[in-house]
Amino acid sequence: MPTAIDYLSTYLQDHRAGARAGSDLAARLRDENLGTPYEISDPDDRLDRAGLLGLVDRAESQLTGLREHHRMATREAFAD
Repeated sequence: MPTAIDYLSTYLQDHRAGARAGSDLAARLRDENLGTPYEISDPDDRLDRAGLLGLVDRAESQLTGLREHHRMATREAFAD
């Protein structure tokens, strides 16, 4: 049975996919509007793709530890 941690992992993956789609759309809009009144200013690059992937990897690593802790706590709670 999936746990809250499993659902969080799914949520983070969905969020990452949505962020990628939004980023791709923003890049397309930027390229299509160069030289027009709708031209988009330079992007904010404080967190690039590599930085975001690093955050996701750290979160996944922490989720792995939480999953194991949850399994152990469940076993102990139902052990008699």
